[in-house]
Amino acid sequence: MKGKTMTRIKFMNIEINNLTMKEALNQVDVLIKQNKNLYVVTPNVDHIVRL
Repeated sequence: MKGKTMTRIKFMNIEINNLTMKEALNQVDVLIKQNKNLYVVTPNVDHIVRL
């Protein structure tokens, strides 16, 4: 992201990028333009509890 470092938070022993919806969409655009094999995970509460 231009001029901003992503903030990561640790929650229940996992790290999550703390982004707004706009920031997340901008970051997805950046990842698409990199043309690499990457993935985005959007865990819900059940996923977090299971981790």
